[in-house]
Amino acid sequence: MISTWRSSISTFLNKPLTYCLIIAGLTIPTSLWAQEPVFFKEPETTKEKRAISFIKKDTQSTDNKYKIAKTDLNTDSLNEYIVKPQECRSGTMCTHYVIAFMEGLPIELLSIKARKITIDTQDQYGVKNLFIYGHETNDFKKTPYFWTPGSFSYKQNLGVNTR
Repeated sequence: MISTWRSSISTFLNKPLTYCLIIAGLTIPTSLWAQEPVFFKEPETTKEKRAISFIKKDTQSTDNKYKIAKTDLNTDSLNEYIVKPQECRSGTMCTHYVIAFMEGLPIELLSIKARKITIDTQDQYGVKNLFIYGHETNDFKKTPYFWTPGSFSYKQNLGVNTR
């Protein structure tokens, strides 16, 4: 009985298709979940409204309306926010803001023109990386931005400061 079982396993493992399936099964799930999407909505909470008020004051655009997405970039159970103008449609280039709160006050971590922002599952110094989609002709080209604790901001992979 045991020798028959070993023979079946040996036959199964000696087939090239088996190895392809094992490798695909181990690699495909990680590439499928390499980025977290960002979902924008109307601001609801007081904190979300304060983040938008901060942007309006900073940009001196009191008339503009904004949508907001909450996310926890550093897994501290406190949300950071990604904000974009309400009229910014999918695939169009517009300014996105990444806002956090420090000691109760909003601070800007990043302000950048982009078509889309996604969140990487990888982190730098405990803060998740961002993917910025802002290429003029290629909608699928993304530029990674990494957290830099010294400047308390996100910087492009090439070390270009975005603030």
